[in-house]
Amino acid sequence: MGILDVVQVTFIVLKVTGVIQWSWWVVLTPLWIVLIAMLLGGE
Repeated sequence: MGILDVVQVTFIVLKVTGVIQWSWWVVLTPLWIVLIAMLLGGE
C-alpha cells in the first residue's frame, strides 16, 4: 500500500464518519492523481 492509498482510505473514513465536510471530489483527489498518472504512463 502506497502513501496515496493510505491518504485515500483516511479521507474516505473521515468523510463517512462526518469528521470532514469536504466534497467527494476533494476526498477522492488521491484516486484522481493515480488515474492521471496511469493515463500519462507514469506507472
